Amino acid sequence: MKKTKSTSLKLVILVLLFVFVLSACRSAERTPVPTESIPLPPVDIPDPAPNVPTGAARVNVNVRTGPSMLFPVLGTAQEGDRGEILGISPDSYWYAIKVPTTLVGTGIAWSAVDYVDLNNPTGQQLPVITPPLLPTLVNFPVPPVNAPQVSMLEAATLRSGPTLEFPVYGVAPTGSRAEVLGQSEDGDWWAVRLPTNVATDSTGWVAKVYTLPSNVTSPPTVKTPDLPNNINPAAPASGAPSLITRDVLNVRTGPGSAYPSLGKVGIGTVIAVIGVSPDGEHYVVNIPKEIDQSGQGWIQARFVRTENVSNVPVVQPPPVP
Repeated sequence: MKKTKSTSLKLVILVLLFVFVLSACRSAERTPVPTESIPLPPVDIPDPAPNVPTGAARVNVNVRTGPSMLFPVLGTAQEGDRGEILGISPDSYWYAIKVPTTLVGTGIAWSAVDYVDLNNPTGQQLPVITPPLLPTLVNFPVPPVNAPQVSMLEAATLRSGPTLEFPVYGVAPTGSRAEVLGQSEDGDWWAVRLPTNVATDSTGWVAKVYTLPSNVTSPPTVKTPDLPNNINPAAPASGAPSLITRDVLNVRTGPGSAYPSLGKVGIGTVIAVIGVSPDGEHYVVNIPKEIDQSGQGWIQARFVRTENVSNVPVVQPPPVP
């Protein structure tokens, strides 16, 4: 009888050890990127060159500005679309794919590995590509009860006007809610309430395709604001500290929306960097002295890619006007 009990006890211990090991193995497996939530307009992906790594979309898959669900969607690659794979994210969850520089200034966008079939004729490992900084996240004021409002179905880019030509304020996270102030003249964008520390007029714009409205019946039409003036900086010298804009951005007299805008720089603009803010969130860049006598402006760090900026000096912000 004692021998039977001892054998049973050993069997129970072995079963428990097996369950523990199996659980540990499962927890070590890669967690797939969540299924994309909403269909969006197609992305025009260039045909790949011969003999380069390529990816084919297994299903309709969203193409993002960075390797995370927190980055906004540029559009959808249709099932079967093929594009050049430039590299992979450090966590191996996302492929970096080649896109037109008119879509992202750096020419690099990202799609989840789980939805892309890789063909790599080079036989070499994909290069690991450093991802961009996470975009500036905007927290909306809580909408009043029963106020017209929208919730974000996706991480959505917020702009200062209702076209892609307007500068970026930041990104609204998935699930966040914003009070609706009206809609654009073409009916494709919502005007929503922003904190005054983001937009001095408390108004930002988000494309309707990213949102789900509620309590919105007859929204007023809000006039499109004037576009900021274009700034065309001189190209930096070869090897000099520089940045390239990934989207349309404001150039300001200081680091933040409390400072006036001097104008905007277009997507893919290359600018010389001459300093960085103490918190690292803004770069000081060279601009024409006809725009500002100082020849300097400030630009958000989270929407650019930089080169050779590790030794630029820290610049103290000017007084807030």
